Amino acid sequence: MTYNELPWRAARGALPEAANSNEEIDVDMMQAYCARQVVSVETAVVLATANAALEGEEFDEEWQDRLRDVASGRTSADDLVAQEIARISGDRT
Repeated sequence: MTYNELPWRAARGALPEAANSNEEIDVDMMQAYCARQVVSVETAVVLATANAALEGEEFDEEWQDRLRDVASGRTSADDLVAQEIARISGDRT
């Protein structure tokens, strides 16, 4: 999906879809594009939950609360991933 967004399409220019490209993406265009993608915490959680459902995963209320913590800046995404790795690793022992 990412490759269909403006910064990637602009970098590829008129290349056919199946063609490889090593063209660099313009950083200023990327920053401007991403800055327009800001949504509320609740919208971010709804979108993440919907995307997960498309992949066959279901986020329960606890996970949605954890996503809210990340979306609001209370927890970093790196910390959440580290916590989940620790939880999974603990389950296996």
